[in-house]
Amino acid sequence: MAGKYATTDFMVPEVEAMGAVPIESTIGTLRNDIAARCTVLQQRAKAISSAGHGHGAFRLRFWENRITQIREAHAATFSIQELKHLKRQCQTLSLEMEEFAKGLL
Repeated sequence: MAGKYATTDFMVPEVEAMGAVPIESTIGTLRNDIAARCTVLQQRAKAISSAGHGHGAFRLRFWENRITQIREAHAATFSIQELKHLKRQCQTLSLEMEEFAKGLL
C-alpha cells in the first residue's frame, strides 16, 4: 500500500523539470549584479568629482561611503529579498548621483 502512495497521490514532481533555478544561482547572480553596479557607481562618482573641478558641493567620500555600505551588506547576507533591496538601492543611488551631477556640470 505504501508503494501506491509513493508513486501516485503523494509524489512530488521534480522541481528542476518545472524550470526552477537553484537558490545558489539566484543569490550568485544577484551578488554579481550588485558588485558590478557598485563598481560602476564608484567609477561614476570619481568621474563626477573630477569633472566638478574642485567644486565643493560633490563630496566623493559621502558617495563612496554609501557604496561601501551596500557592498558590505551584500557580502553579509544570503537573503534574496535583502539582495533585491540592495540592488534597488544601487539603482536609487545611481539616479541620485546623476541628479546631483546635473546641478554641478
